[in-house]
Amino acid sequence: MTLRPCLGLPDQPCTMLARDASRCASCEALRQRQRGTVTQRFGTGWTEMSQRVIAEECGICWLCGSPGADTADHIIRRRDGGTSARDNLRAAHRACNSARG
Repeated sequence: MTLRPCLGLPDQPCTMLARDASRCASCEALRQRQRGTVTQRFGTGWTEMSQRVIAEECGICWLCGSPGADTADHIIRRRDGGTSARDNLRAAHRACNSARG
């Protein structure tokens, strides 16, 4: 396992080392708390919308083309002005979605 400096948080630098991760355990836990739940980030109904998208696309990941998609991905990212409307969502594997950024 490689040790490297923790990325910390935008407003909180960290002096700890992280093992094979971008943040140490305490910074990652704080980041997740600040980030909020899926409902807080996407609003109510996100889970149902995500499941509907996966079902409509037969669980095929739009990024790699393999079956087993387990989440919905925003085609145009929300930070880039995309919405959570159905026409901006596609089924994706969580790993493919994360790798996309």
